[in-house]
Amino acid sequence: MDAGTKFLINEIICEETAVLTHLNRDVPIGDLAVPPGSELGGQTVVNVTECCVGLHEGLFGAKITLFVQERLNLTTPDGGSFPLEFDFPVQKFIPLMTCYSVGCIETQVDSLNCRVQLLEVSNNVQLGDDGTFDQCLTVTVHVQILRERELSLALCPCLTQTGQGRGGGNR
Repeated sequence: MDAGTKFLINEIICEETAVLTHLNRDVPIGDLAVPPGSELGGQTVVNVTECCVGLHEGLFGAKITLFVQERLNLTTPDGGSFPLEFDFPVQKFIPLMTCYSVGCIETQVDSLNCRVQLLEVSNNVQLGDDGTFDQCLTVTVHVQILRERELSLALCPCLTQTGQGRGGGNR
């Protein structure tokens, strides 16, 4: 009988917190008249759709794809309210400098994966005088670079196939 079990695990070989920024200028609002004194605000939701480990211009890092959903509202001085919706992808390469402490990481790119956790999202929207708006989207993420590894664990010799220890009783 085999006294050990093998597991596949994702070993974290390096990790880093990074900030992605995306600037959109002169985004057209549409066919709406935007009188002076109008305000634009609302909610922005960001989801991570992909993370790929790679090299870009000789730097090791992660290419992260985000899907941004904006539900904005244009409010005019006379009390008019106009909902606006925008959805778009954002793809950014983030160099991961802390990963260079892992020896020869550039040669391991094909055997690595990444995991991304969103930490903070902020979207600064500025309404222009010409029926457009500018926005600066800032997304803080925590990136982990992973390597799949096989791990062997020895089982306790006192365990039987039924999962009970010596003495035969359940506890």
